[in-house]
Amino acid sequence: MAAHETVSDALIREGDVADALCTLGSGFANDVADIIKRDSPNNIYSAVVSSQFDADRLDYIRRDRLMTGIQVAGIDFEWLIANLEVGEVSYGVDDRALGKIETFVVGPKAIYAAEAYVLGLFQLYPTVYLHKTTRGAEKIFTELLYRVISLINEDSATRTCLPTKHPLVRFGREPNNLSNAIALDDSIIWVVWI
Repeated sequence: MAAHETVSDALIREGDVADALCTLGSGFANDVADIIKRDSPNNIYSAVVSSQFDADRLDYIRRDRLMTGIQVAGIDFEWLIANLEVGEVSYGVDDRALGKIETFVVGPKAIYAAEAYVLGLFQLYPTVYLHKTTRGAEKIFTELLYRVISLINEDSATRTCLPTKHPLVRFGREPNNLSNAIALDDSIIWVVWI
């Protein structure tokens, strides 16, 4: 099945996203895809995409707090961002130093905001992500989706009541086809269950 990393890489290097990124400079789409694809951090750009303080985490802590209506996990986002600095940090394995990388560090004025961020992430897990209702809904949804894909793979797509040209049916038949993966979005998945 198409891994999201593979799909992301292809989306960035080809098509509309690549065209938009290339307006910022020749080869820029490939540079962005290479940063996202990288397995280990080695520069400041990698830190934006994948670190303990990356853009995704900063986004989902605010989004999930808002969308669930919980009062825990509040962070002073603007203050935190305003006090980010670039610094060099040593990295290694166990006690063996491997080198230094340039990454984001929090300035001294934002220590408490950084603590609130770490505590906020910690609080989201038991209150949202590991909550019994969330876990139960995820399990039911996963099993339903697995059953639909299984029926499609068994040439029993008609038992799903989905039309043969439905994006989920196309994806189930050819999961490695990039255009089939791109056609899936939240609305496609939710329509199956309504």
